[in-house]
Amino acid sequence: MRKVVVWGFAVVAAVFLFTGAQAQRIAPIQSAPLKSAAPVEVTNFPAVQPISGNVQVSNLPLDGDGTLKVTGIVVAAPRIHFVGVTTATFPLSETSALHINRACGFEFPDSRACEVNEITRSIPVPPDGWLPSGGAAWILKVSSERCVNWMGDPGFCSEIPLPVACCGY
Repeated sequence: MRKVVVWGFAVVAAVFLFTGAQAQRIAPIQSAPLKSAAPVEVTNFPAVQPISGNVQVSNLPLDGDGTLKVTGIVVAAPRIHFVGVTTATFPLSETSALHINRACGFEFPDSRACEVNEITRSIPVPPDGWLPSGGAAWILKVSSERCVNWMGDPGFCSEIPLPVACCGY
């Protein structure tokens, strides 16, 4: 019985091997005969219109650099700048970044403690007397500097409680 099944399987496989591939082939498509190209003439174009005079483009909006404004609105990205010094003062032990940022946010909404370059590059620059002469204020620690003096120079930290220099938009 096993031999009959095996031989039957072999015969069926041989039949599919020789006829199955032909049955799966796609008959070629007969292409349509090619026609020669015929010239085409288009006659319904509009007549050419003469143009005279000048075109003025002086009413287009330009920005400060003379570049054409497409939207008509020039929006500068807000820059962080010095907004003030807290009235509250803090000893060195209370100058964590979050602590001094919260102090600024409390006295100047939407502000935080400044980094030293935000004070020195602030537009507008801090006014004269932003700190008493010889005074200092806490800033965010970017490198080793934790405070800035009244002239904007980093350093000059002490154990004396100092206010916080605050920056915002």
